[in-house]
Amino acid sequence: PDTEKKRNLSKSFSYQKTFLGNNDDFFTLGVAFAKNSVKLYTNFYNSDLIIASPLGLRNLIGADGDADRDYDFLSSIEIVGILGCEILLMQNWEHLLHTLNHLNKQPVKDHSTDFSRVKEWVLEGHGKRFRQNLVFGAWSCPEIQSLFGKECQNQRGVVMVSPSVQPGCLSDVMIPARQLFLQMREQKEEESRVDYMTNGRYTYFVNNIIPRFVSLQSVVIVVPSYYDFVRLRNHGKKEGIEMGVLSEYSPNKAITNTRRKFAEGDVKLLITTERFFFFKRYGLKNVGHVVFYGPPL
Repeated sequence: PDTEKKRNLSKSFSYQKTFLGNNDDFFTLGVAFAKNSVKLYTNFYNSDLIIASPLGLRNLIGADGDADRDYDFLSSIEIVGILGCEILLMQNWEHLLHTLNHLNKQPVKDHSTDFSRVKEWVLEGHGKRFRQNLVFGAWSCPEIQSLFGKECQNQRGVVMVSPSVQPGCLSDVMIPARQLFLQMREQKEEESRVDYMTNGRYTYFVNNIIPRFVSLQSVVIVVPSYYDFVRLRNHGKKEGIEMGVLSEYSPNKAITNTRRKFAEGDVKLLITTERFFFFKRYGLKNVGHVVFYGPPL
């Protein structure tokens, strides 16, 4: 433990804040409030408060066809608090969406419920219209914005609060870096928005961006999505492009070897993911060009 703590402290403050201590993302906890006491680890059906991670709830909810599914305890949720959305985005966002989609559903079993105490609008399936949703994040992005349109449907609408705009920091950079923004082709009329943002971006990138940087030295391509990362990696193998790859799933030995080869110039092109930098926070030496496959988080 002391060695691990010392290793973590050598990294950035944001890394320490996020990962020091118990950072297990698989947990569920039921809390019940009595008149003069608070009970922990209570059954969810007898709990007043549930503290859980999306992964922990996803494991309980299960998927269609699972024999041991249980999400009736989510039918009476009145307030939902989603904390640290910027951290959840670096995990599996689908777990959160799956959990929110199972809130305020009609229960499969009665669980000894006193129906005389159940409000009529709950029985009619309007629980999500009265549920309060509190979403907190360090920044806003399309994934977070979409929650208010699909999963958060309170009848009183939405209120979004943002801090005042802070001054930029580019003027404080000691060594100025030239930034180049490239725009994709326009969306075709017969092309869907999803197809344009996935296949359209990929086609534009491999045909127009990669050929420009293959002949250069010390190029790092940062990909937000792991699926796009796999797609670009497979394209490089198919075209015979020499490159190094680093992702959040890369073993430590492969990471060490790839970083060393890139620093020594043996690897000229390196493809990596945003999650790799988020979870590992390794420094890369000898970087000459950084290319972002999409707007970074």
